[in-house]
Amino acid sequence: MVSHPQRKLRLMFGLIFFVLGPCVMLAVFVSAWNTRQFLRHSLVAQATIVRLAGVRFRHSMSYAPVFTYIATDGRPYTVASHQASSPPAYSVGAFVTVHYQKDHPEDAVIDSFSELWAFKVIWGFVSLLFTLLFLAIVFARPRPQHIYHRSDFPPPPTPR
Repeated sequence: MVSHPQRKLRLMFGLIFFVLGPCVMLAVFVSAWNTRQFLRHSLVAQATIVRLAGVRFRHSMSYAPVFTYIATDGRPYTVASHQASSPPAYSVGAFVTVHYQKDHPEDAVIDSFSELWAFKVIWGFVSLLFTLLFLAIVFARPRPQHIYHRSDFPPPPTPR
């Protein structure tokens, strides 16, 4: 039998996961839709990695590629990636494909899975986990007490 405080705690956690799961999933779908629209309407250019910008996070160092490319307007643009990694994912002098909007060439993005989709996939799994936890908490049934008592064991001694 589940006590009243346990029921309230289960309900509280169930509601938290009920709100978080779908909200995070909605944010993932919106972000994926925006990325899809960006890719459908973007222009493509070849870029060169010109340097690796060091990004310190706590006690470790990661490196974000900085690339330069020439947009359709004929002007060169130098853009730092929003993603950093350790070890560096790119080396100086490497050629990469980038996507950019004609109206905002300063916001170019490297054409790679990690740059475009990795966080969406990770947060999609997190939202799925939250939703499954909600379902597990809400629909979990307490085990009946009789399954904890085995009749083939002698009863425990009574204290005096």
